[in-house]
Parts: sequence; C-alpha cells; structure tokens
Amino acid sequence: MESIPGKIAREERTHDLDGIEELIKSCGEGNGLAQQEARIALENIGEAAVEPIIQALLNSKNSIIRWRAAEALGHIGDARAIEPLIQALADKETSVQWRAIEALADIGEPAIDSLYFAVENENVEIRWGATRAVKDIKAKICIEKHECLSAKMKDICTVSVEMCSACKKYPVVNFGYCIECSGRRGI
Repeated sequence: MESIPGKIAREERTHDLDGIEELIKSCGEGNGLAQQEARIALENIGEAAVEPIIQALLNSKNSIIRWRAAEALGHIGDARAIEPLIQALADKETSVQWRAIEALADIGEPAIDSLYFAVENENVEIRWGATRAVKDIKAKICIEKHECLSAKMKDICTVSVEMCSACKKYPVVNFGYCIECSGRRGI
C-alpha cells in the first residue's frame, strides 16, 4: 500500500479522480497528522477536488472524513460548497456540524445568506455558531475596507474596529481578544 506522502505527491501532480478519492479516504485513516496531510493535499488540488469532497461530506459513513471534508471545503473557499455545508448542519455528529459552520465562515461573504438561514436553526448551538460566523465575516469586511459599515454593523462596532491585542488579526469580541485568541486563552 502506498504511503500517504506518496499519495499526496502523486495526486498533487496528476489530479486524477482515483487519486482524489484515495486522499479523501486517507482523511479518515491513520493518525491526525496523516489525516491533516491528506486534507492539505486536497486543498492544494483546489477546485478539481471540490465535487468529490462534497460527496464525501454528504455521503461518507466516517465522521472523521466528513469533518475533514468540511474543513477542506472551507479552506478551498469554493462557493459550490455552501449548500452542502448547510446540509451538513444536520449531520448526526456535532463536530461535523461545527466544522461546517467554521467552513462557511472561512468561505466568507458569499456564505453570509446561508449563515443567516442557519441562524434560524432549531439547535441553539448551531444558531450561536452561525451568529458568530456572520459577525466574524462582517468584521473582516470592515477590516478589509478599513472602515466601519456602521448601518450594517451596529451589532459589532460603532465607529472603528479594535483589533485583538494578542494576534492583531481579528476584531475584539471578548475582553480585548478575538474569538480565536479567547478560545485559546480560555476566556
């Protein structure tokens, strides 16, 4: 059997469907590092891998593959993944649901309307996650434009966006820290 690094090297060169399927399968095998390497290889393939990854997200019996598929789709950022990621919010595994929300947030502005739909979800955790994702996307838009979108952004900021005191990459949402740094610091 070919090693994961071997599969990755071969697939990143050829982009054949069988190789993509092998990488998707590898996302659920071995240790976490091997799974992550396979996911990164899929992301490096990019658009050519989107449809098979979507199929894995929606149809795999392996929750780790579904989780890694959602992660890869978010990092690739292709809008074709938005509807399947919304469908993944109904996954039986909470970890897959959360990763789908994070993937929609990674996709960014094209996913906002779908995230508004998720804010209506009956699951309170999905509603909270979707709300946070919408706010994060809107805050990133403010940062990219170097201005507050005040009328659209009253729920996030008033005049200017204060940046996280730790990473300096994202807006402050919790005691001077962004969502990422707050989570790592346990705040």
